[in-house]
Amino acid sequence: MDDAVKAMMLSILLAEDKMVNQKLAVKLLEIAGHKVEVADNGEIATEMYNLIREFEEQGGVARTPIIALTAHAMIGDRERCLESGMDEYVTKPVRRGDILAALAKVFSPVPKPGASPETAPIFAR
Repeated sequence: MDDAVKAMMLSILLAEDKMVNQKLAVKLLEIAGHKVEVADNGEIATEMYNLIREFEEQGGVARTPIIALTAHAMIGDRERCLESGMDEYVTKPVRRGDILAALAKVFSPVPKPGASPETAPIFAR
């Protein structure tokens, strides 16, 4: 994982409805030094997603990276997640390496091809 990401403490919103997955993901992220808040159903997660995007638009702040953690692992699911506005995609079962690699990818100092400075991930929030 990128050293810059290791040194960061991120505030992470985890959207997960299954208690066992919540506990595992929260523990993995907290051990990595991050602060985690849980949205325990899709309705809350959607409300939070909309609030985050609205805040970004109104405040003129950089786009917040959002990673889909999902059980959907069929052909085309990754593309659908990315097309819907997610920045990265991780499938269940929850694995520490997969989550940390996704965080490193979205917080990499190298912008995605074609990304403007407004949409490039930032390190400090």
